[in-house]
Amino acid sequence: MRNIVKKFQKPIAIFIIIAIAIFGSFLIHYATIWGAWAFSDSAAYISAARNFSDGFGFVISSPDENYEPLEYHPPFYPFLLSFVTSFGIGFIEGARWIDIILFGLLISSIGISILYLTQYCLIAITSSLLIAVSPALINSFTGAMSEPLFIFLLYLSLLTFLFFLNKKSSVFLITSAIFTSCASLTRYVGIAIALAITLLILIYVERNKWLNLFLFNLTANLPVGLWFLHTFDTSNTAGGRNLQLSENFINKVKEFLQNIFNAIKSWIPYIHYQNEFISEKTKAVLALSLFCLLIGLVLVWRRKIGIAKDTTKPAFLLLECCSLFIIFFLLFLLTTFLMTTPKIDIHERMLSPLWPAFSIVLCTSIFLFCTSINNKFKEVISLTFTILLLITTRYYFLTSKVSIENFHKEGFGHSARVFHESELISEILNLPEEQPLISNNPGLVLLYTNRMPYLLEEIYGRPFGVINIGLESILRNEHAALILEFPSLRNIYIDDFEERIDFFTKELETHFIDDIGGIYFFPNN
Repeated sequence: MRNIVKKFQKPIAIFIIIAIAIFGSFLIHYATIWGAWAFSDSAAYISAARNFSDGFGFVISSPDENYEPLEYHPPFYPFLLSFVTSFGIGFIEGARWIDIILFGLLISSIGISILYLTQYCLIAITSSLLIAVSPALINSFTGAMSEPLFIFLLYLSLLTFLFFLNKKSSVFLITSAIFTSCASLTRYVGIAIALAITLLILIYVERNKWLNLFLFNLTANLPVGLWFLHTFDTSNTAGGRNLQLSENFINKVKEFLQNIFNAIKSWIPYIHYQNEFISEKTKAVLALSLFCLLIGLVLVWRRKIGIAKDTTKPAFLLLECCSLFIIFFLLFLLTTFLMTTPKIDIHERMLSPLWPAFSIVLCTSIFLFCTSINNKFKEVISLTFTILLLITTRYYFLTSKVSIENFHKEGFGHSARVFHESELISEILNLPEEQPLISNNPGLVLLYTNRMPYLLEEIYGRPFGVINIGLESILRNEHAALILEFPSLRNIYIDDFEERIDFFTKELETHFIDDIGGIYFFPNN
């Protein structure tokens, strides 16, 4: 009987992992019924994809009807988006299907790869489940952004490298290098995985170490290096940013750590519960300390027993590789935060690529810790960890469920339901192509029209267009259209929004207006 169970254990585990992956894809499909959410960065990606499809290269439309080179963002996501939309679907819908497909592939590829690398079903299944219900990943995989593609490529790179260490085949190393290269061309922080794998080659590879090191780095880093040279040639910057060491170095490090804490504190279950007894900061410190302690105990155990047993060595390798990746990822962000301008934003979406690695490290550490215990409390400790994992999974699922239901009901960002139901976008699309545009939300206009308006930075305390300078000169002399998007303005001018807008536009002719926005012109004399 035991042999029969063992024989079918792996197929059953694969079936469960695939079922979890399909469930994850369904969640993204359900959440993005109004389209993948989009903001200004999404508009830049989609504009670059449109222009690439039209043969102009990776450029973004500018207000003066010219093109500006893509600088802040690497080109691989716009390239994939242009390829997907070549089959006749819209760009926002194309981004949606990229999210749906890649989320399922991410879950299944990580789960099945862990299963084949370690032969441990529990690590593979629990890691897949934590990835599928993660609020951080749900938020990232519902947007028209590069994170879904980046995260998928990132873990394909790491997993294929682990297969290289396991199988000793150079095919896996070159494949890992290709995925690493594509990840770096999707988001610059992909360079962190190249650095991590370089160190892993130095540590673990014995045969042809220097040849493997050369082949990997040549394949992984040459394309992104050429892209950096291109951005430097076109804009005299490295990836759209200037190198400049921050002043007040210590304070900047503290600011970085505080931003990291603010971004990942929501990853800790029930951190907002009963804060009158224990503060969020204390809970976070305790949770992270226990997490590090668990990893430390497992690694100390390995050091104590020397070379790991053949049955546990792949699991230790998985734990060490993911832990090293987390460290290099954070160090790369810290270096970029301290040495570049404009500063990068540290938020949950920026850190979401770490979540699969955290899940893998947590599940692997718990499993190895329980395996290392050889006393009468082993079953009690194992049951305790199992209950804690179930509670954690339930917490993440319920948190994600709220976001998913909100996305399904209202949408989010520039692709929210209100924009689908308003005639504002149709009216903007009907404006003559040669007509200049001015808007307080250029990203919204760029997203739907591939035309970049001039930015209206504030609603002045006087009527717009009464003097003939700056944007008002363009409004008066070039018959530009003033496009006001109201929801964001309501968030700024809360108390006197309607009075301020009426006063601001009182000298203009109203072409269109509803609750979402308005289009205005300077009257012809």
